[in-house]
Amino acid sequence: MGHRISCLFAPAVCLLLAALLPGCGIIDCPDASELPPSQRLPGHRTVSLQYGTQPAVSETITCERYYDAQCSARGNYWATREVGTTEHPSSVKFMTITDPALGRIEIARPSCELFKGSFQREFNPRIAINGDAYFYARETEAGYVFLKRVYAMQKVDPSLEQSVTLQFTMRVNGVALHPPKPVVGVQQ
Repeated sequence: MGHRISCLFAPAVCLLLAALLPGCGIIDCPDASELPPSQRLPGHRTVSLQYGTQPAVSETITCERYYDAQCSARGNYWATREVGTTEHPSSVKFMTITDPALGRIEIARPSCELFKGSFQREFNPRIAINGDAYFYARETEAGYVFLKRVYAMQKVDPSLEQSVTLQFTMRVNGVALHPPKPVVGVQQ
């Protein structure tokens, strides 16, 4: 009988402990109660996107370091994000242009995470065309080739892949970004 009672109360005890543990419910994490103020990083970054013969589109990014008190197992840390946002540092923002033949094209722009430490001069390989996701495959003389993967029966079907070639230049404070290394497994 005693064994049967303990089995019945175990889930209730686990729920009670989860509610009382720091970061999980009632008791706040000590680090989250008084966060240090965020620190604005010096300068700003102007990201410009030149697509084909269209006029360049540009956005100015100002970054800050903030204390991310998650009370998680991996611990708390200083992260970098755009000033005035509460989004996770790895969230992607897009610059939007319109192509008469393709429609709405969204090209991922650099985030503040890119500007930490040594500045990497690679653009983010994510794009969307009319809401469909494409990934960077390779560079050719005609431009950057992106592929849309089509899945059939939960597997990538290479015969159904769609490719698009785009000509654009993305710059940060006048410095051109180059494409990342081609995706492994993509035909050159």
